Amino acid sequence: MRLAFHRFQHRALVRALELKAQELGLRVLQVCPRGTSRWAYDGSGQVVRSKDNARLATFASGKQYNADLNAALNIAARGLAILLGIRLPSERQGPKGPQAEAGRSSGAAARMPLVLADVWVWAKARSWASCEPSNRPALPAGT
Repeated sequence: MRLAFHRFQHRALVRALELKAQELGLRVLQVCPRGTSRWAYDGSGQVVRSKDNARLATFASGKQYNADLNAALNIAARGLAILLGIRLPSERQGPKGPQAEAGRSSGAAARMPLVLADVWVWAKARSWASCEPSNRPALPAGT
């Protein structure tokens, strides 16, 4: 089975989809899916996968979701980030320009990638900023 998958022509499939989308007037975005199933789409951090049932991803809050659904939501978030112009955490400017020597970790802690919750926060901030002061919705208590 591994040999059959190894010979799978992924690039030919992607090219055929791009041509069909162009024919229909659609736009295609390529998003790197790496690590999308490791992080919870709600922004709660890394998920834990059971050795007994790897299809389930347990979030830090205790919720369990299908790991593939979680990854699909994070892939969609990356696509939305490209369309909306949201900058990924690794692309943000620091006081010394783009993070000094990109790719070098500043410590042992894993860096949190962009997830769907980040897009929600960005969209909420944009809608809040665009409201007239008299029309702004009331903030929940404690914020």
